[in-house]
Amino acid sequence: MNRHGSTQTRYDMLILPGDYSETSASGPSFTFEDVNTTFDMRYTRDTIGPGANLHIVARVGRYEPNNGRLFPLEPVETSFR
Repeated sequence: MNRHGSTQTRYDMLILPGDYSETSASGPSFTFEDVNTTFDMRYTRDTIGPGANLHIVARVGRYEPNNGRLFPLEPVETSFR
């Protein structure tokens, strides 16, 4: 989770499948780009950060092979699990 440019309330987030682990990840990588953590993510809890395990419903954007194999997502609904 990094700030989007010089903004204070917009973020770019790397999303990995499975449960949080500091040592392994499997499957494709996804990204939310230029999102606000409350309105755009559509969840009711007031904090999110590294290691949060989420259930995400999203629209998958077009795969861009020059994007480091990241699949862009558009959030529809997010809940903590």
